[in-house]
Amino acid sequence: MRRFGILLVPVLLLFPLPVFGETVWEVLQGPTIRVEATIHPYVNVTVNLADGKGQALPGREPAVVFDCDRGPGTYRANNPLVLSVVTNTPLQVFAEAKPLQGKEKATVIPPERLAIAIAEQGKEAGNFVRFLNGKKLLLFETSAGGIAYTARCDLQLEITHEDRAGEYVGTIVVEVFYRP
Repeated sequence: MRRFGILLVPVLLLFPLPVFGETVWEVLQGPTIRVEATIHPYVNVTVNLADGKGQALPGREPAVVFDCDRGPGTYRANNPLVLSVVTNTPLQVFAEAKPLQGKEKATVIPPERLAIAIAEQGKEAGNFVRFLNGKKLLLFETSAGGIAYTARCDLQLEITHEDRAGEYVGTIVVEVFYRP
């Protein structure tokens, strides 16, 4: 029995022909199929409130709140904002501050007294840059796609002795310009 097993192996290796009824398959080249993909520009810019550690709080409408309780001076916003940009195309992100309007129409705080500092994740905030009335401020730009960018935005407001007590409401408009 042992001798038969030894002889069988060399026989199978010497003859690559089908053994025991195996079918040999031959290959014919089939048609070539062309594959096309169109990738459209993708731009996703979000601004969220940040928690105490600078992480975005999802689902919360961003609102910058200043509690100016010590008289004239410069006040930092209660919470920073988190700016997130994901894009596959070159873009620029701008922001424009509108005046803060008091309940009485005569009371206005101009945008020049509102400033922003942007800090990329894990880095210290840069210098505060003032908004200018009617001017867009460049927050972020990239000349290439494939970018996922996150930054903390700290805001500060300067008030003077001329600002009347009361609540003021304004807006910061964010705009994105991209190249397809």
